Amino acid sequence: MEGFTKDGNSIGTLPVGTHKSNAYYYLVGQTSAPPVELWEPFGNGSPDNHVDILTSAMAELVLNNRDSAGKDTVSFKLRVGDWGVVSSIAICGNETQPCPDVLILGTTQIAARVAGGDLEPLGEYFEQAVLQGESMPSDDFPRGALYDYYYDGQWYGVPYNSDIRALYYNINTFTSLGLSVPPQSESLGTWGHPYFKTWTWEAMMDQAKAIKDATGKPAFFFPALWDEETKIVAAVARNYGAQIITKDHVCGLTSPAFKKMLNEVFVRMYLRDKSASMDFMGTDLVNAFLAKPPPADPLDYDAMELCCQNDITYPQHGFTIVSPSDTAKYPAGELQMAYMPGRNTFLGGAGLTMTKGGKNKMWAWKLISTITSHERSYLMDVANYMDSVPPSDYFLGSEEKYKSGDGLTLKILMGIAIPPQYPLASFPQYSDMEMRKPIRILLYELIFRKLTIDEATSRACRIIDFIFSPSCNSSHWVYTQSPVNEIDGTISIDFAWHSAAQCKLEGAESLPKSISNIKIQHFPTTNTAAIAILGATLAVSLVHVVYLAAVIWYKNQPAIKRASFIFSAMIVLGGLLTHGFIYCIVGTPTHITCVARTWFLVMGFTLCFGGLTLKTYRIHAIFNIATKKARKGFKMTDYDLLKLFAVLAAIEIGLLINWTFWGNPDPIMQVYSTKL
Repeated sequence: MEGFTKDGNSIGTLPVGTHKSNAYYYLVGQTSAPPVELWEPFGNGSPDNHVDILTSAMAELVLNNRDSAGKDTVSFKLRVGDWGVVSSIAICGNETQPCPDVLILGTTQIAARVAGGDLEPLGEYFEQAVLQGESMPSDDFPRGALYDYYYDGQWYGVPYNSDIRALYYNINTFTSLGLSVPPQSESLGTWGHPYFKTWTWEAMMDQAKAIKDATGKPAFFFPALWDEETKIVAAVARNYGAQIITKDHVCGLTSPAFKKMLNEVFVRMYLRDKSASMDFMGTDLVNAFLAKPPPADPLDYDAMELCCQNDITYPQHGFTIVSPSDTAKYPAGELQMAYMPGRNTFLGGAGLTMTKGGKNKMWAWKLISTITSHERSYLMDVANYMDSVPPSDYFLGSEEKYKSGDGLTLKILMGIAIPPQYPLASFPQYSDMEMRKPIRILLYELIFRKLTIDEATSRACRIIDFIFSPSCNSSHWVYTQSPVNEIDGTISIDFAWHSAAQCKLEGAESLPKSISNIKIQHFPTTNTAAIAILGATLAVSLVHVVYLAAVIWYKNQPAIKRASFIFSAMIVLGGLLTHGFIYCIVGTPTHITCVARTWFLVMGFTLCFGGLTLKTYRIHAIFNIATKKARKGFKMTDYDLLKLFAVLAAIEIGLLINWTFWGNPDPIMQVYSTKL
């Protein structure tokens, strides 16, 4: 095995199962083909004992698959990363992006990678294992794994380690004050069976208050280092029938049950009884938080400023809820492990996943199978190193350490551990929840800013609902139009996001670039030329109205009679109707103005020239009769001419109706962007 720095410089050959602090990646085996690459996040950029365990599994595969000449047929590369790199860096999208074969991802990160198209479904590999005489891998998973590794009808991960929470209490404090110790595997004490009926959060708070009253010191503590507060709040809320996220992926913090939980547990402990340590976030972070005024919109919080302070002083005289590995901070033997109050505890962890773009899927699956095999001790090595519980029913049932004492307590807790999103399957937005920290902000504002429960939950829901809102797309665009350039008749358009859009910019479609020099086919009402045209048209319309009134007033005068009153009025009325076309081309076009402008123009033309044509036709008919005698007996009344006009008008109206309903007379916008 050979180690390398981040710059690619070799740090020499190393024994398998060891690591160097300056190593960035390791190569196990030597082949001409590209190695099978695994990324692990636990060292946060610095190697740790996970390197020893994983390279041992890799070395086993290399040794067991050498050819008859003793040459390696497979090689492996282990990259030591961090949670941010492994969970979110772009992979396998093109030749310039790295493309590992196996990723170790946190349970809250798998769904996001699946949604991004990065992970390979494992159903086919599970079936192959069964066909080869092995057990179905998922049969060995803890019961809560379904809600972390199963997404959209497929398994996408195999558990690598588990992360659960136990309650720890100071045995000396309980003995000196004569308090009933919390239940554990060896003894349920005074709590009886089933213990969760009596060992509730209310009972634990009563004991915390008794310790606070007797010692003057806060008696309850949990360290909210990364996302611990969400895990604790979710576990407590379930005992009140409340959820952080509802089945419809809507914020559940404003439900009566959740508000009741906040009041009876967190407000009581932190504000009324003052039995909980206010230092759960770290004094420096709290002071920095209080030094700034709260943003009007909670989305404007920089959540990473609220995280993370690792040098918090852990109280040692009451209760604490931590992972088993954190108990090393306490004096040996002083803290005792017990069951969490209520029915459930938190379940998290990390799993082995295969990338969809990886080129070595067969060897990637063999590596995953080797690490998680019952015939090897790798999962137990991980559990022992992390002072946790193996995510395997087989090991929990076969290992002696889980048959009594704290090991049995952990085993029982593992059986009732469920993820924070339960009963929902994991969802891609959970990683955003961890980054934006709505529950931490809720507790900060409730405890330190003294907001009411209604105010604090409403503001936290603003963050959660935003997380679950869709990414912005072209339906959320708005545009502003410049005034018309009166010289060349052009406008410019600028785009922006709608201020009231319920969407987020992460992953949003790009806004179009501003567009200039757009020729327009209508006259905006703000245009000077349009105003002038409207004024002139209105004046001419008034003249037509006066003419029409005069024709009607003088209809019995000889001159009007000789000119045919009805058809003279039709000519003036037709001219007046054509002015409607001008009125309709000013302002932003609509369906109504598109229809009306054509009707005004066609019917105005029909009336005007129809009346003129019919008058002329009557004169033509009279003067083209051959004999004077015949001319004297000839009659063509207005009624006769109106029948001819009715035929002409009916044809025009029929065509207009057909066009109106089937011709799609709507405004047409020139497409300057494919999304507009």
